[in-house]
Amino acid sequence: MKEKEGKAEQEEVSEVSRRRLVTPEELRDQLKHLRRKKVLVLKLVDILDINGSFLTRVREIVGSNPIILVATKTDLLPKGTDPVDVLDWLQNLADRKRLQLARLHIVSCTSGEGIRQVSQQVARTRKGRDVYVMGAANVGKSSFIRALVREMGNMQS
Repeated sequence: MKEKEGKAEQEEVSEVSRRRLVTPEELRDQLKHLRRKKVLVLKLVDILDINGSFLTRVREIVGSNPIILVATKTDLLPKGTDPVDVLDWLQNLADRKRLQLARLHIVSCTSGEGIRQVSQQVARTRKGRDVYVMGAANVGKSSFIRALVREMGNMQS
């Protein structure tokens, strides 16, 4: 029995080692076609880890396409945090990084706070463009997409 378990573990490790991580350069190369397309980019950042989750050189990838910056996990901010102060702080950060934004939003995918505003903004800004959601690992891309799709479904009902 132990031999079978050991063999299964080896096969699993072997499968993982066959897959390799994509380097940032490879990812940029795979996404460079976006510069030539009309797209809307939703760039997600983790409000609790801005420096670690703020992807750099996004403008280089997406060209002149509009970028909406969405800060996630706002439900984890200390109670009493002023959302206007958070938005000002994020705008200053984007300005320092020379990232011109079409819009800036803060959301909680857990509570749904801010998702309706992003959904409405996407509807207004999209203008037939494909929408790309970009963000570093663990910023909440999957949770955000689920919340956004749920909200867009509610808007159509």
